[in-house]
Formats: sequence, C-alpha cells, structure tokens
Amino acid sequence: MKLLSMKSRRIECSLHGAQIENGVFDRWFGCQVCSAQAAKLIELEQKEKSKCEDIDRIGLPKLYRNVSFKDWEKTDNRQIEVLKTTLSYAQKLSQTLRVPNLVLSGNSGTGKTHLAACIARYATRKLVRCTYLPSASFMSEIRLSWDFKFRSKHDFEIIEYYGRVPVLIIDELGIGDSVKSQHDLWSFLIDQRYRDLLPTIITTNLTVTELQAQITLQRMHRRFAVQFY
Repeated sequence: MKLLSMKSRRIECSLHGAQIENGVFDRWFGCQVCSAQAAKLIELEQKEKSKCEDIDRIGLPKLYRNVSFKDWEKTDNRQIEVLKTTLSYAQKLSQTLRVPNLVLSGNSGTGKTHLAACIARYATRKLVRCTYLPSASFMSEIRLSWDFKFRSKHDFEIIEYYGRVPVLIIDELGIGDSVKSQHDLWSFLIDQRYRDLLPTIITTNLTVTELQAQITLQRMHRRFAVQFY
C-alpha cells in the first residue's frame, strides 16, 4: 500500500499575495486562504439552507413566511408594548421551553398571526421546533378522523401528535368551532401540553371569557399569559 505524499510550493495569489499551495501527485489545491474562505462560505450556505428548511417545516402560509418584528405596524403606544412583549417572549422561548403559554387576542387585521409567525421564525432560527396549526385545519383533520371510511388517523392520534410538538401555534382559535365536542378536544389538547410543560401560542378574536367558554378550561389565567391589543 502506497501512502500519498503531500507536497508544497510557493505561489502568488491574485487576492492574497505570496502563499503556500499544497498538492498531491500532479494535483494542486490553490491558495490556502482562498480554499479556507470557500469552505467557510459553503458551510454558511449549508447552515442558511438548513435554517430555510426549518422555517418551511413550521408550516406558515406564504404570506407570513418572511415576516419580521420590524415589519409589524405600530399605530399607538399600546401596540409598541405588545411588540416588546412578544419579542421578549420569542427571546425567552429560544432559550427554554419553560415559558408560559401565550394568547394574542384582538380584532381581525391587527397583526396577531404576523406576531405569532415572528415568534416562530425567531425561535426556529435558534433551533427550537415550532408548528403552525390553523384552527380550521385542525377541525378538518378531526372531522375526517370521525369518518371511518376515509380516515387515516383517529382523533386521539391527531391530538397526541400536536400534543407532543415542542412549540404549537394555534391560529384563529374560535373560528367555525361550534360543536361542543370540538371544544372539549381543544381543552384536552391544551391541557395535555400544559401538563407536559410545552408552550402553546394562540391567536384569537375572542375575549378571555369567550375563550374560556370555547375551550372549557379551568384556571384559564394560570395556563396562559394573555396579551390583548
């Protein structure tokens, strides 16, 4: 078995001047500084690609896939405080999952989903896995699970899956949820996550009283830090 012998020679790099170039047999590898910079660039590109793939896995709609906190419209001092609160929440969430659940409650068009998406993007870039779940999509999955001819999962399997994701964002809770048994399913899901110390973020048009009636939870204020705007 013949060992490869590395050889070196002096070269003049057009970017870095006099350098040492290494090679094997008749193959030379160029300026060492250029090679190191190229390797670093490839590494950064791979990391950025990985982050983009992680962002895609959140499941955000295209409208919110590239949002940021600085893009959120602030029209009064109260909304400035909301922005500070949600940014602080995102920073804490990026360090630990031991954060309170969060409700973003307000009228349509006030930017609740935008802020929730910002939290998810921020945390995901810090390697915290987040999952976006529109309320209507969850209910569609549940209804399909009740049809024994077409279902691929039972309702308890759906709840178990969403109950285990590290960070769950439930968007527009309360829209189209009119069946009492569906309210109980929300309660079961959120209670399961609460007991397992997994944070849940909810956006809704409902007030605290309406939300408590919607998901029939006791000790609502212990389970959620509610942010209105």
